[in-house]
Amino acid sequence: MNVSHSTVIECLRRLGIHDKSSKKRVRTQGQIPFGYNYKNGKLEKNQEEQEVIRIIKQLRSSGLSFRGIARELNKRLVLTKNNGI
Repeated sequence: MNVSHSTVIECLRRLGIHDKSSKKRVRTQGQIPFGYNYKNGKLEKNQEEQEVIRIIKQLRSSGLSFRGIARELNKRLVLTKNNGI
C-alpha cells in the first residue's frame, strides 16, 4: 500500500476515528516476573512468591538440577504465576 503510518493516523483523525494510543494508559511490557505483582504502575514484591524464590535458591545451592527443582515444587503443589503447576 506504500502509505506511511502517520498518513493513516491523520486520515483516521479527520474521519473522527481517534488513535487509542494517544490516550494515557498504563501497561506492562511482557509477562510480570515471578515474585512480583504490577500495582499502581509499578512492580511490587509478592511475599508468597518471594518465599518460593527463596526455596528455589536453597534447592539449587544444595545441588538439585532445574528439573529436580521443578519436580520438588510440583510435589509441594506450588503454583506458577498463571496458577498452573
